[in-house]
Amino acid sequence: MRLYEHYNNNSEIPPVPHFIPEREGHLSEDLKQVYPLQMLMAHPKYRFHGKYNDIEWLRENYKVYGPDGYGYEPCWMNPIDAEERGLSDGDIVLCRNDRGRVLAGVRITKRLIPGVAWLSYGAWQDPLSEDVHSIDRGGDGNVLSNNAPMSVHHVGGAFNSVLFEVEKADLDALQVEYPDGFAGKYRTWNREG
Repeated sequence: MRLYEHYNNNSEIPPVPHFIPEREGHLSEDLKQVYPLQMLMAHPKYRFHGKYNDIEWLRENYKVYGPDGYGYEPCWMNPIDAEERGLSDGDIVLCRNDRGRVLAGVRITKRLIPGVAWLSYGAWQDPLSEDVHSIDRGGDGNVLSNNAPMSVHHVGGAFNSVLFEVEKADLDALQVEYPDGFAGKYRTWNREG
């Protein structure tokens, strides 16, 4: 009763518990027309949050190396979703929504249901320009995440309540457009620049 009174009969904290759809997710029909994939942002297997992103022998075990020799963060997808987008294992893709854009490397697996893709958080950001909304070459899923609180009662981020789309990236065009970014000028770990 005290919570009910404290939050002034807020619809996010009903007196009788029941299902309340997340703010952004598989039931967001209008938004799913533009961003049909639900992002799973689980803990990365080879890092502790952002720690160890720079350990080369760990990177060699899980990053997806593109034709440019860069190790891209993996974006795991179901074969059905990959086929619908004309993607193959190892392709470099642009993951995007209204909050941002990141580059990643496709890994295809049947361990995810169709409509769900996994892009971990914590990769060190490697923006392609100085712009706040620059494409992140590092593939940090946080760039796409919804930083709104889960509810009025719980202020933690709703990190798995994220919709996004994945499409094949044109690395050649991006390299021409962002030569300094591809040279690493804006990397978060660039201590010289």
